[in-house]
Amino acid sequence: MLGYVLDEGPIRASALSTVFDLDKGAISRQLQHLVDLGLVDRTPDPDDGRATLISVSAEGARRFQDVTEHRRKFFDERLGEWAADEIRAFAGTLARYNEALGGEGGSPP
Repeated sequence: MLGYVLDEGPIRASALSTVFDLDKGAISRQLQHLVDLGLVDRTPDPDDGRATLISVSAEGARRFQDVTEHRRKFFDERLGEWAADEIRAFAGTLARYNEALGGEGGSPP
């Protein structure tokens, strides 16, 4: 969620609810946790005084970047010996897998 807000924000919580297909209560709890950690900020929506916009704080952006770099190093260490065509084949299969599980009716019962 933090990555999505970083890429797409500032954004309303109701939009996050739609994007992640979660009820507003679940989104609200997750956002409050991110606020408590200092990773996101809430500001009044200039188009609607009743609503707030969620954006990633400077600390949130810094920590997200740190995690991204750590993750990239981890995968480089583990997959460094894979050939480029092996990685492309795996990525293609994984994309197909995700498409098969996503979309309408994609969630298990």
